[in-house]
Amino acid sequence: MTDFKKQLKKYNGYHVVGIDGDDANLPPKSDFLNKGYKGYPIDSDFETHYLKMYTVRCVDLFSSVVLDFKESAKNDEISLALGIIENLPKDTISIYDRLYLSERLIDGHIAHNSFFMARCKSGSTFKEIVAFVKSKKKRSHFFYKGSKIHLIKKKNKKGELITIATNICISDWSDEELVNLYSLRWDVETSNRDSTSTLKLDQWHSEFHNGIMQEIYVHLILLNLTKISIYLEGGYDIDLSTNLTIKSNFKFIYSLVQDAIYETIKNGISFLLDLLRFDIVRTKTKRKRRSRSYPRVVKRKGKGYKNASKVPKRT
Repeated sequence: MTDFKKQLKKYNGYHVVGIDGDDANLPPKSDFLNKGYKGYPIDSDFETHYLKMYTVRCVDLFSSVVLDFKESAKNDEISLALGIIENLPKDTISIYDRLYLSERLIDGHIAHNSFFMARCKSGSTFKEIVAFVKSKKKRSHFFYKGSKIHLIKKKNKKGELITIATNICISDWSDEELVNLYSLRWDVETSNRDSTSTLKLDQWHSEFHNGIMQEIYVHLILLNLTKISIYLEGGYDIDLSTNLTIKSNFKFIYSLVQDAIYETIKNGISFLLDLLRFDIVRTKTKRKRRSRSYPRVVKRKGKGYKNASKVPKRT
């Protein structure tokens, strides 16, 4: 893994990662209850029947490899993210969605002397950002505890006006370049989807915390073996200047890695690369990023029976 990290692509001298959270249902067993896991609160009296595990992962956005992963019984993604950036190289830009931008996040990056880029939410906690969004300016900045925070406002390829805050020195960066860089963040969402929707990670085989943590880390090992193999064989590439991407078929390659894991343990990563090389190349496809637009829809799933999935709050 150390040698692989030396081969990671940089952009303008920076490593670029996306950090985002997810959650998973856990069986309502005493092992988890004793460790502080609870259901998601529905109102003042009830919570979901299944317990929740909250997770945050850090993904290298030019290889799609998971660089770090943290989980908690507490729904606090910012704290988990701050634990991750402590282990990142100083020349890393961490990209976040609009729910992360806060004083705590900026304080963490100032303390670590590292870089962030985050989309600003409406009604931001920073009055300077609120004023900038209302203004006709395309760029501005403000100072927070002596650090200069740059603000950029521009429409993305979908026609949405987005506002981005960053502590990167952006005097030589174009607005389009910054928006394109921020758009890479979606790949951390894709990584979460690959684990849960595509590979069904949360269909647990164990009912105990230790067993489920083993399942998670075995999954991450297989996931990264797949992503690293694809990247090293040219099956994952992003050109920000043209918005073109090259990607091999992840799900198919993952199934090959899964089938060959015992031989890989005996024979090493070179055996795996030799095995996968042909299929990585033949399943490569090229397309333009954000060439299709799907409006964001918030889906609220309900049960047919009013009390089917909730119980009184556990203490």
